[in-house]
Amino acid sequence: MAAAAAAAVFAAFVLWRLQRPPLDRPLQLAASDAAALRPERADLLVAQGSMLLDLSEDGRTLGRKALDAPVAALGWDRGSLWSVDGRSHAFFERREANGRQTEFAVNYAPQSIALRGRQLWAVEPDGRTVHQYLVSRSLLGVQLQPLDQYVLPGLSGTALAVDDYDQLWIVDRTSRRLHRLRKEGPGYRAVDSAPLAAFMGDSGIAKSLEIDDGVLWLLVSEPGGRSTIHRLISARLDWAGA
Repeated sequence: MAAAAAAAVFAAFVLWRLQRPPLDRPLQLAASDAAALRPERADLLVAQGSMLLDLSEDGRTLGRKALDAPVAALGWDRGSLWSVDGRSHAFFERREANGRQTEFAVNYAPQSIALRGRQLWAVEPDGRTVHQYLVSRSLLGVQLQPLDQYVLPGLSGTALAVDDYDQLWIVDRTSRRLHRLRKEGPGYRAVDSAPLAAFMGDSGIAKSLEIDDGVLWLLVSEPGGRSTIHRLISARLDWAGA
């Protein structure tokens, strides 16, 4: 009886392992500069030079359109595509419905952005300073209101995401690790981190990061003019306490 029970447990474990989705489901692309997830449509917007691709989550091309200029980061919020070019001291918002573009000037050149709900987050060129804004809309149009500014604790972020619990997810340039930070008092504290070297290699650069329902979408620019979007199950990364 004991042997039969052990065999049944082992068989169930093997079946569970076989049925689990893989940790990573990579999507190979030509050289890409930025990506934004649109969860409500289950698609991705990917910037490649001056072209914006609309891709299904399995990589099929659904459409393409020209960008006004190459971009360094993208974000999507309720019918608006937000972008920065990494050089201009400004954010750009384009409404999907009418194509109207609005420019919001700031006193730095944003390098990475993230949108969640009615908030926009941006990283300064040094990768250490993060700005938080409120996106408010009225009959007069859209406004971008500064809310707060944070200095990351010992990190230099190249890609940024924000989850439904207002936690920051930062890819650190130096350690090549993904750090998760939680709001505590007037700032943010790193609570844990996971290595990304297996997905980024020695020379890959994290361009964009999104999180939705426990899945991370990491765009990595690779040597040789190729890019990969890694779709990672966050719970299965090798997390370690900060």
